[in-house]
Amino acid sequence: MASQPPLAGRRPRHALVAALLAVMTALAAGCDEGVPPSPPPAATATFAEPTPAPTAAGTPVGEGLLEEIPNLTPLPPLTAVPMAAIGAEERLAVYRTVVLLLASAERVPVVYLNPYLGEGERLDMPLVDSPLPDALIPALREAAPGRTFETAEFIDVVGPLEEGGVVKGGGAYITLGPVEDSADFEGGVRVRASLFHEVDNAGGYTYDLRREPSEPGGWLVVRTTQDWLDRVR
Repeated sequence: MASQPPLAGRRPRHALVAALLAVMTALAAGCDEGVPPSPPPAATATFAEPTPAPTAAGTPVGEGLLEEIPNLTPLPPLTAVPMAAIGAEERLAVYRTVVLLLASAERVPVVYLNPYLGEGERLDMPLVDSPLPDALIPALREAAPGRTFETAEFIDVVGPLEEGGVVKGGGAYITLGPVEDSADFEGGVRVRASLFHEVDNAGGYTYDLRREPSEPGGWLVVRTTQDWLDRVR
């Protein structure tokens, strides 16, 4: 009967096999529990915060942009009309003198006065806070009893412009401007007036006046300047 190898020679091989089995068992246990291997950490992008545009200390954003626009000329400040330094009675006398002269030159039976003073090139922008003197109509009626004087809004006494815009009763519509100091006559005053009969029959005038005690009302027209004229016949 053959003799068997000694036990000492078989122990190292058993130990190696046992170690391999232990490793395989551990790996199998991890897979059975469903625990996946940990992935590498994902890369994340970092964005820098935008840097605000530099501004002067205490200057709100957007201020000063107009200065960067080329060829931008600021508008001149509005200036008030230089009113003449005369009393209410003298102002009334000046308006009376101008209206009587206009009405006489036009030979119209009825004169309608704009109840408000006007401004602008053609006095067509009413100054609603500057009405005519209340005593002007009575003074005109007393000075020229054969002619009718009334205050009225333009739209109330002027026909449709597309039909010629004729003033009612064959009359004239007058708008007066403020009484200003005369630029050419020391101590004198200047008044602008516009006269409307119908479309294409209107005009604008400037009257310079000076004090004249011998004249009714104490004022005399010393110069009349035609500013504009609309007339086709």
